[in-house]
Amino acid sequence: MDAMTFFFPDLVRHSPLRPLAWRWQRAQSLVENKRNVSHLRDDDPTRRALGYLRALVECRERCLVPKMIKEQWDIHAAYRLHKGSGPIHLILEARLLAGQSSSEIAKLMGERTEVVYAFESLFFNCRDRLQARDWVQVVAINKRSDGQPETQTAALFKSFAFYGGPIVLEAVLPYLVGDKDPFEPVLDLSTPNGRHEQVIRLAVATHMLPDDKKSCEKLSRMMLLLREIRPLGAISASNDPLLANNLDSLTAEGLFDVTPACVDGPKMPGELVPADEERRIA
Repeated sequence: MDAMTFFFPDLVRHSPLRPLAWRWQRAQSLVENKRNVSHLRDDDPTRRALGYLRALVECRERCLVPKMIKEQWDIHAAYRLHKGSGPIHLILEARLLAGQSSSEIAKLMGERTEVVYAFESLFFNCRDRLQARDWVQVVAINKRSDGQPETQTAALFKSFAFYGGPIVLEAVLPYLVGDKDPFEPVLDLSTPNGRHEQVIRLAVATHMLPDDKKSCEKLSRMMLLLREIRPLGAISASNDPLLANNLDSLTAEGLFDVTPACVDGPKMPGELVPADEERRIA
């Protein structure tokens, strides 16, 4: 009886230890060891990656792009995204984890569909694993494609994208990737938009807390505070914007021990402090 043969990429796809950039790593190994592709071990994306890497090795002066790179412009563009600085590659990875298609991602990010496809297949191969939550959490969220740990902000952004989908991704993107402050400017909680934005801000702020005993205590205090002020918040949302903004301040105090500064003398017990007063982080 003939021994069974297996197509190596199929074995890798089902491996619980599969890295994100396994095709790219395979092509790099072939270049370093001066070996050729195997029809049993390598698929078409791996073969194309090998051709691209060999073209780079042959290109002594990077200013002149050889014919091979011109023919594989999609891999060249994907490689530049992967190696580039800034948040572009992080946003692209998050959109892949959110389940968005290559054409949709390309339209949103101003790229070509072929580039997004090449990036996913060579540097962030995750689409066939989006149902394997443990693998996604450990490999695609908590680690970069080179195996190094992600920063807390990057891991949190990708986690929001994976568990919440495109709508949540767009909501938290300005706070975790952009420069939007989760506490400034003060929101008008008397409007639906203000209350909606407040939910997003609190979600981001809560998840940015360190995972330790002190943070758990802060979250417990915040939950008790929310239970106490919920009836008051229902009234303030429709009748008193200033009161609603003070509830915002109280919630922030519960999360981050924010203490309002004393202005114009001490406050009477129970007196609400305007939300735009200067705050001090304890």
